[in-house]
Amino acid sequence: MLSRYNGVKFYGVNDWSIAENLEKAVVILETIDTNTEYTDINQVIELYNIQELFNSGVYLKKWDEKNIDHYKQISNSTTKVIGKFFGKISDGNFFQLCQSVCIEYIKIIGNCLLSSRHTKMYQVKYSLRIFMIQKQHFGYCCSKLR
Repeated sequence: MLSRYNGVKFYGVNDWSIAENLEKAVVILETIDTNTEYTDINQVIELYNIQELFNSGVYLKKWDEKNIDHYKQISNSTTKVIGKFFGKISDGNFFQLCQSVCIEYIKIIGNCLLSSRHTKMYQVKYSLRIFMIQKQHFGYCCSKLR
């Protein structure tokens, strides 16, 4: 089932929602505990998006260099959280994880999986096929609601 998740997203440096997503990212970075074991794939994809935001070089004007360095440092520390999560993906839990990815993150999951050295290529191909089927099904259901 395609759920909703109002997490941080990164679509590119020219996206009009980048300031809003940077604000959301800061709230998460200020409260993150990298020793927590994440079990929700959407939260992990959100951390990946936060890294993409801070690696893009776009920041809020109100931030000084000290703020930027601080947030980049915290953002970079989430790499181990992301790697740890993807390292625990197995044949037994892969399909269930794919089904729990929220609709807003469908386009992002491929990049996230590819960036993890723990992901097997067949998992990437399989997940993208699942997402395309889910996306088509979602579109079909929405068309019936009109």
